Amino acid sequence: MKNWDRRHIKRLGYDIFLICALSLGATTLASPLAIAHGSEVYMDKPPAPVEEVPVDAVTSQEVPVLDHMGTHSPNSPAHLHDKDEGHETPAAEAVHDHSAHAPSEVLTETGFGRFLLWLGKLHPAAVHFPIALLLGAALAELILIRRNTQFLQDAGRFCLWLGTISAVGSALLGWLYGGFHLIDDESILTLHRWNGTGIAILALLALWLLEGGIRQQVSRRGIYRVALLVTALMVGTNGYLGGLMVYGPEQHQWPEAPAEHSH
Repeated sequence: MKNWDRRHIKRLGYDIFLICALSLGATTLASPLAIAHGSEVYMDKPPAPVEEVPVDAVTSQEVPVLDHMGTHSPNSPAHLHDKDEGHETPAAEAVHDHSAHAPSEVLTETGFGRFLLWLGKLHPAAVHFPIALLLGAALAELILIRRNTQFLQDAGRFCLWLGTISAVGSALLGWLYGGFHLIDDESILTLHRWNGTGIAILALLALWLLEGGIRQQVSRRGIYRVALLVTALMVGTNGYLGGLMVYGPEQHQWPEAPAEHSH
């Protein structure tokens, strides 16, 4: 019995190692097919809205004074505006990029390091796979509680395998994309980083519980369901955090009713 358990434990360890080895390659090959975010940047604040200038205000502006050579006169409004010491050009919007935290000092020294940095840029596209697949596995398991069919068992197992592979790969790409930091300048990025790492670990645990129960013919459904549902909740939370960093909190605001125009 001990030899049988040890043999199956080694097999499970080999499967987990195989997942880690294939995850980076699988997500790398599939990520370009799902690029939807484009160039992802963090905006400290949304761009200021463009104000409409009335036509009367445009026509009432002073016309620059030209001298007899056709150039601007020193006393023209344009030159007087330039001489205004209190006038300052507003600074550009602060833009924060993930790649700014990347350990470029070390990885950019070699071709392989630069290749890893390039792979990290696929993280925004790769995260779509574990989000969909792990949520699909959790949904199949919830329906399985009320309706136990072989189809739902196979569907949940299939989604969990692919979701775990893509979760591990996305987590690795995320560390390459955001840099190897335990704590980031932005608290949201720190929470997103470690929550995503926890998702990969919990997905591996859920897969180990499911496959171990199937091979050993031992019922671990209860603890497996807890691990899977917690993973699904973390997936939803991390997806929201990612969207919050990219689009800002205004993305999820309720649309305002149009203002009533008085005649």
